[in-house]
Amino acid sequence: TNSTKFLRIMDMASVEIGGYELRTDTGSVFVTDNFFSLLGKPEMQGEPLSVRRFEEVLKGIREKNPCDHTAEGDELLTIQQPDGVRYIMLRSTIEGHAKIGLAEDVTAAVLERKRIEHERDHDILTGLYNRRYFYEHAQPGGTNGAESLLYVDLDHFKSVNDRWGHQAGDQALVTVAELLRASCPQAVVARLGGDEFALYWGDRPLDFLIRKAQLLVKLVREAFRSSEALRLIAPSIGIVRCDEAGLTLDELIRRADVAMYTAKRGKLGYCVYEPGLEKRSDEALRSGAPGDEGAHADS
Repeated sequence: TNSTKFLRIMDMASVEIGGYELRTDTGSVFVTDNFFSLLGKPEMQGEPLSVRRFEEVLKGIREKNPCDHTAEGDELLTIQQPDGVRYIMLRSTIEGHAKIGLAEDVTAAVLERKRIEHERDHDILTGLYNRRYFYEHAQPGGTNGAESLLYVDLDHFKSVNDRWGHQAGDQALVTVAELLRASCPQAVVARLGGDEFALYWGDRPLDFLIRKAQLLVKLVREAFRSSEALRLIAPSIGIVRCDEAGLTLDELIRRADVAMYTAKRGKLGYCVYEPGLEKRSDEALRSGAPGDEGAHADS
């Protein structure tokens, strides 16, 4: 048949495409030599197959390997090969008594798409999510409870850059990013820009957020304590927990920012936002008095 001739031509071509044809009228099966190799089952090559046996083997491959479906109804299989992971697109169609399928190695295209998506969503230096991703995925109102946010800024970061160069500053940012990611695996963690980071949860108790802030202050200070260039770097963390309806992410960040600047004037390294903190912060700035960063009132 025409489809069988096409499959024979594919078998002769030096491309990463394999195929098969099943005929329900005669029970015959034709498979290109590389079809099962593409799907991680080279041992099946040359084995006599009935239609039923072929479909059983293909079902086993689907069940063993991660499989996603495209909008067009095709299957994208993730196959572990000796040389690494390969992505195989599996397509099929029915023409009369013949079922025809193609397996195409689309690894290069999939990896390129993943690279583009990663660069779109992540900060290149630290590997954390970037501002764009954070604003798309850390949206208040997605939970029935409170919204929780830590806003982190690094003290003395500019002076480190000025004195020791951007390489030292980059090292500090990468180290802090690793600590944030490892310490808060359930949060959406992002670098918003410069030396500013944000960690977003849904509903978390205030004492949970305070413990996280205390841990981060401790870890960052310890990480840089023995470094001549970075020993002055320490985090100031603003904490916000709020269950107000209609609260925007911008407002959540604004409140955390107020708390963070209050924390900078104290010794604990963190401050919990509460109503009226803006006024007290402004008064403290005018008078030069330290902020009340020990306040733990819920908002």
